[in-house]
Amino acid sequence: MSDIDDINAAIDRVETEINQVNEQIRRVESSIEDTEAKALADDDKQFWSRKLERLYEEKKFLHEEEEFLRESLRRKEEHMYRMEELRKKLRVTMSELPNPIYPNSVFFICDRGNCQPVATCFAISSKYLLSRRQTILERKLERLHEEKMSLRRKEEQLREEKMSLRRKEEQLREERIAVRKSIDEGRKLKGELRSTSESESTFDYTIPCFVNPNMSASRIATKSHRSLYDVFALPCSPSSYIPNRRIRTLVKCYQELSDHTDDVRNFEYYMKMDLKSLHTWRYSSGGSETHICHLNLSNYLSMINSRVGNNTTENTAVINDSLPFRLVLANQKSKSEQRIQWRDHVIIASEAKGVEHSHYTALVQGFEVGGDSSVNMWRCGLDTELAVTPVILSYGDCFCIYSVYLLPDCYPVIVQLSPPLTYLTLEGRCCLARWGIVLAKFALETIDNLKKRLVGRDSSRQSKQPGLYIAPRLFFKPLREFDTTRNCTLDLGSSLRTNLESLMLAYHRLHVVENSDRYFLFPLGVIAYPSPQSESYDYRIRDIMDTSIHNHFPHHNDLVRNGCPVVVYEELSSEWSNKKPPSDVVQSYVYNVHKAVEVLNEAKISHMDLRPANILWRIDPAFDTKSEVEIRVIDLEDSVPFGFHIRCVDTLRNDPRYPVSVQDDRELIPATSDQNDWFGMAVASWAQRSDVNSFGDYMASSSELIFTT
Repeated sequence: MSDIDDINAAIDRVETEINQVNEQIRRVESSIEDTEAKALADDDKQFWSRKLERLYEEKKFLHEEEEFLRESLRRKEEHMYRMEELRKKLRVTMSELPNPIYPNSVFFICDRGNCQPVATCFAISSKYLLSRRQTILERKLERLHEEKMSLRRKEEQLREEKMSLRRKEEQLREERIAVRKSIDEGRKLKGELRSTSESESTFDYTIPCFVNPNMSASRIATKSHRSLYDVFALPCSPSSYIPNRRIRTLVKCYQELSDHTDDVRNFEYYMKMDLKSLHTWRYSSGGSETHICHLNLSNYLSMINSRVGNNTTENTAVINDSLPFRLVLANQKSKSEQRIQWRDHVIIASEAKGVEHSHYTALVQGFEVGGDSSVNMWRCGLDTELAVTPVILSYGDCFCIYSVYLLPDCYPVIVQLSPPLTYLTLEGRCCLARWGIVLAKFALETIDNLKKRLVGRDSSRQSKQPGLYIAPRLFFKPLREFDTTRNCTLDLGSSLRTNLESLMLAYHRLHVVENSDRYFLFPLGVIAYPSPQSESYDYRIRDIMDTSIHNHFPHHNDLVRNGCPVVVYEELSSEWSNKKPPSDVVQSYVYNVHKAVEVLNEAKISHMDLRPANILWRIDPAFDTKSEVEIRVIDLEDSVPFGFHIRCVDTLRNDPRYPVSVQDDRELIPATSDQNDWFGMAVASWAQRSDVNSFGDYMASSSELIFTT
């Protein structure tokens, strides 16, 4: 009770002081009024004005003192209220205590007339426990306050680090922009120099773009000199699209040949008897070509050659001497492995490596022999489509079948026809037997084609300087790198290999569909963009690719980097356009777009970028009327096979030109025919609207409506 009495007395004192302050305020106000009256009546206004200012300051000070006293009164009242609440709780707690242990030692707590007897020991202990608990809670509160302050300091540090990272990011962005500007200026200067030296960026395509290096094929195959071939891309998997018609026919013949025919079983039997294999853990030495691999390759070629000789009167032989014609991909001292040769022409090439190697190790020398053989056939008069040389690689206990064909006019490209096939298993021997039979038939066709061309040989090709030639009307499309944030030290040829495989697989699926070539532009092959540090004499092919890429992608000069795969297409004439078709051909345009969508759905491929920019059209020359058009769909880099997932990034979801609804918050969506149908409806409705030219502007207002439809 003493605390409450003290508080009440303090409150009374404060109220008294407040009354005194109010009385002083009233006296000051009255003096202010008198002073104002005197200031108006007296001439010495400056004196009275200063006195008036002092009185106003005194009034202000008194008001502040009144506010302070009222605040202290409020705090005292709150403290009294808390003490009252604590007293009530203490009274309830004490009333619930059991009978006192010492009934004689009691005292009375008076609460305005209410007196309750309580044991002295229990009262004192309860009060002590409550004060102890209050102390503990205050300490916890202090610790929490300290933790809060430390968290705020950490938050400030993180905010400062974030700001520094943003500044660094801005610096990097500025440096990147400066580098791009320098690259653009360098390419612009390079184009100006080229235009002055080659008459306005026109190349003399009668000069070879790649002449033979002064190095043997075996030395090029070493690790230190493989950059000589960095203008040739690595082959895609056997399930990808093969641009050459003659090679596609070869693969089709292999697929149609059954394992249960007598020819296959006889071939498999002799392979089982003649081909040997390792049977011990010991290392079988023998130089770069282990003896057992070299022997197996020779026996396999002999079996193929015997089938060729049984079906023709021409003399073919298995030879491993120097090549009998002028080489382009290596110097003349290069020697090949066993090969099937007719006169001065290599019909089937090969390369053998040791048991510890892979088919990539043997690929360099096999490509050199097959490429030079195809170039020699072209120089002797064969068309580019017919100058094809199969290549058999042997390593370990496996064979792998490849083939080399030519881009227009004379530029070799290698493709893989089979996976590595082991001759240790019955299944592998049957596959190799089927390949041996179809390769023998292919060799006979090559001999017949050469015999026809050698009668009326074209001397103009023979008079050309030996080397590789590229046709003037080719379109080079570099492969895009989707994830540009990766810190990858490999060449883009390695990081983009998966994307290239997906692209060629999509073309393979499309080509199987009948009449797909009426609506889609198929590639001619794949090459690689060489690095400036290349050892090879490929400066002209690099310049040709730079010019083509700059003409078609003027705002994407950074698309191409060292080792980037470049897909080669036939360049369409200026008659083709991707602009909005006029009203008199809209019906034919929409019909062809729907047919292209049907082909995509039949091939089970979701295009994912079937915008008007990727649909080229022109007036169909097969019709007399100018109301019919033909189209070519391009750019399948974003295509996904049905059933596989599409990643919905924010840029894709927020762009109304693509079939991803803003309301769809899934990160991955499956590829189906719905995406192709959405594009077909969007392009058709856009083409039929005469008041809108931009596809993006039209889709900004119609995208969700097409989703609903």
